[in-house]
Amino acid sequence: RRYMRIENAEVVEKMRARGESAVFITIHHGNFEWASLATGFVGFPTTIVTDRFKNGQVSAFFKECRQASGHRIIPQEASMIRLLKHVRRGGCSGMLVDLNLKPSEAATVIDTFGMKMCVTFLHAVLAQRGPACLVPVEGFSERDGTCRVIFHDPLEIPLDATHQQIAQLCWDYFEPIIRAHPQRWMWAYKHWRFKPQNASGNYPFYARATPEFDQLLAKVAVRESERPIGS
Repeated sequence: RRYMRIENAEVVEKMRARGESAVFITIHHGNFEWASLATGFVGFPTTIVTDRFKNGQVSAFFKECRQASGHRIIPQEASMIRLLKHVRRGGCSGMLVDLNLKPSEAATVIDTFGMKMCVTFLHAVLAQRGPACLVPVEGFSERDGTCRVIFHDPLEIPLDATHQQIAQLCWDYFEPIIRAHPQRWMWAYKHWRFKPQNASGNYPFYARATPEFDQLLAKVAVRESERPIGS
């Protein structure tokens, strides 16, 4: 508590009292690493999937740091099944909902700042099949060296929502936060690695058009036309 100023912790306390599972969601914004640690310190240790660094010693260092509040870090291999079992047993998980994936992976396409982004839909699977609440969390570094961590009320997810629609709802929650404080988002992370063949919009220089991305985009469009939200 010397370094973290935690706000609205009663949100997770009420969930604990009701015996609900949770997926804490955030983005590469502000001090998201400390926001993750805060969930463990308030009594909700989570199981989290992370990428490995190319340097094994760096991976080991970050894993130790990220587990400091009781979290468990697991690799990407078979992560969906492991997390789903964990959530169904009443456990909690954490996700970066702006995590960029290849079109061939467990990915969907969402609209972000007028551009298409290929992101994970794992949090949508956990929310529906767990079931689990999606709880937005923010972390902001303050000038005095502390970190302000805010737990928000769980998102309201329509029962008939598709994985793409849930992923879009999560992004729609965080995009205004980025717009309010764009300097806090990790722009160096390649959020738009892929773009449509005939893309319009201000895609960054590194974005590339691939047939796989167009195929995923077409599949998503068909699914969404067949299952409009609220139908």
